[in-house]
Amino acid sequence: MKGQGDIMRRAKLGWSLVLTISIVSLIGYGIWSFNFVKNNSISAFHYNNTGEINNSTITSTSDENIKDYKNFEGMMSGYGMMGGNGTTALSYLNEDTANKLMENSLKGATVDKKNNTITFSGKDITIVMFGGPETADGKFVIGGLINPTIQVPKSATISLEMVNEDEGMPHGVEITNAAPPYAYMPMMQGGIYDNSFVSPLPAASNDNYPAAVTAFTTDANGTFHYICQYLGHASKGMYGKFIIK
Repeated sequence: MKGQGDIMRRAKLGWSLVLTISIVSLIGYGIWSFNFVKNNSISAFHYNNTGEINNSTITSTSDENIKDYKNFEGMMSGYGMMGGNGTTALSYLNEDTANKLMENSLKGATVDKKNNTITFSGKDITIVMFGGPETADGKFVIGGLINPTIQVPKSATISLEMVNEDEGMPHGVEITNAAPPYAYMPMMQGGIYDNSFVSPLPAASNDNYPAAVTAFTTDANGTFHYICQYLGHASKGMYGKFIIK
């Protein structure tokens, strides 16, 4: 009986040790899981109904993600901070004026609907882009075409006018040497063609379309892309080719 009692006591001690180790392991795993999720969550920025970003909805605590977000938030805090050297001040257009600007900009250009391409010629070129109109939400529209390929000659002076027709979201444009697919923060990819960008413009409202113009010279041959640099827009398809030759 004494031997059996020793065996039972040893068995109880063994099970107690196993139970203790299991509890400690579970606690350790829980702490590791919490820290892993905390440091590795995918950054998620959400928009409110005015097209602004809600700070409270950032789900990642990664220092680098927060740094990138704060930099972008600072860029968005006032129009013109990231405009090219030739960017004009923000103005507002009505629908008729915007459509007339588009019509005039296409005089002398070749609009190829079949190949979704617009070819401009000459030394002084005006390109008007509509951002996010009702007919093409989340896309660029130029000459009735959605995200068309744009071809321009080398050594031309380009006046690039961005008109935001989206009543729910800011839109901007920049010409970059980065090719798709684009990240959520496309401004972190590739390089920007000198002065060829307009900061994201405020959302439109009541037939008031925010607009601004930037000017640059096409001094390098190549295939580039024009994109909306606002968070998540290029990654969702708001871009097109920009060819200089």
